[in-house]
Amino acid sequence: MGVAGNARSDVAGAYPNAGTNHGFTATVQTQQTGTVAVYVYALNVSGSPGDNTLLWSGSVTIISNSPFGSLSTVTASGGGVRVTGWAVDPDQPGAAVTIYVYVGGPASGVCTEARNIGTAGLYRSDIGVPFGLNVGNYHGFDVTVPTLKTGTQSVYVYALNAAGTPGANTLLGSMTVTIAASLPSGVQWFTESPDMTSEGCGEVLAVDQSGVLWLVPGMPSGQLGAKAQLGTGFTNMQVFGSGDIDSDGRADVLALDTGGDLWLYPGRGAASLATPRQVGNGWTGWTLVAPGDLNGDGKPDLLGIDGTGTLYLYVGKGDGTFYAKKQVGNGWTGWQLYAAGDLNGDGKNDILGIDSAGDLHQYAGKGDGTFYMKVQAGNGWTGFTLAAGSDLTGDGLADITGRDNATGELYFYKGKGSATFAMKQLIATGW
Repeated sequence: MGVAGNARSDVAGAYPNAGTNHGFTATVQTQQTGTVAVYVYALNVSGSPGDNTLLWSGSVTIISNSPFGSLSTVTASGGGVRVTGWAVDPDQPGAAVTIYVYVGGPASGVCTEARNIGTAGLYRSDIGVPFGLNVGNYHGFDVTVPTLKTGTQSVYVYALNAAGTPGANTLLGSMTVTIAASLPSGVQWFTESPDMTSEGCGEVLAVDQSGVLWLVPGMPSGQLGAKAQLGTGFTNMQVFGSGDIDSDGRADVLALDTGGDLWLYPGRGAASLATPRQVGNGWTGWTLVAPGDLNGDGKPDLLGIDGTGTLYLYVGKGDGTFYAKKQVGNGWTGWQLYAAGDLNGDGKNDILGIDSAGDLHQYAGKGDGTFYMKVQAGNGWTGFTLAAGSDLTGDGLADITGRDNATGELYFYKGKGSATFAMKQLIATGW
């Protein structure tokens, strides 16, 4: 803290030969809070006889500049999570503190849901005058936040430090809660989608027999979260999680109707879609796949198989439309073709195909819109429908979901890299 050189007339009075300039006043920064011990020493002049001297010792109570408070309860409530508690910022004791809730893990976690629940301004009779600050009683919160998580989840609640003041955001507490599952049934069509909710995990898109389109988020456990309705009127449509087709920074959805018209449903974030617009026609009898960017220009592309089994590439323009078709393969009659994401970790998107014998094959992308020769990646897929191309667990590896069409059971196959997958895990029934 430097030297004692401030004027002190009382020192000169007690020690006339010493003069007045031997006082000190300083504020020492510390990260410690609460009751702490303080010791103050005067250092002996180097090279002179004598020792360092303890001038004073005692304890002081330090109040942090960061918000403080408590998370009181966390409970499941009507498909959401109810959190209660209180928070105060000592820099602005009369103001209400902004509260954030994270469902699924801490703020730094994988695939966590972040929810700004507003400010802590409810009356709490138990707060009164804590820590000697006259903060009043209006610093409580009691809010139910929506969530797409299911199963046993960790919930973390933070109080945000007031902008422009010293201190940091404070974790008020964390608790676990069990949230009931809520999945579609009677699924007519399903596919995987990259992260439409911007939370780090991909999703499954499912159309039920009533034509309702549902978004079902993945979770790090491999299980699926709660369904969220994206739209209606999708009966007998092929739906694709296409990535960001229109270059607005949000994942979109493509849908091919029975009349051969292709529609773009722009994503609005937070599991919702904007009004669709037509981006193509003449696709009757075709099978389409939305494999992401195949030619390395950063814009998602489209693959289509016509009635003769010829495979075409439609390069995306980045505005929701596509350039004219380019043939990139043939002999695909009787095959099921799927987007696969980057299965082998080379930075280029691949595709998967199931032949009429039920054998699963990988076609590694070259990065120019074409593919290397097929490599068998599995067998026994007869009677299964797949969805692939998305990282459902947030580990950076593409996964597969597969439905046994006879039983309606849906399985998860966790990607292990190099186009290999873990053993199947049952994640839903009634599909």
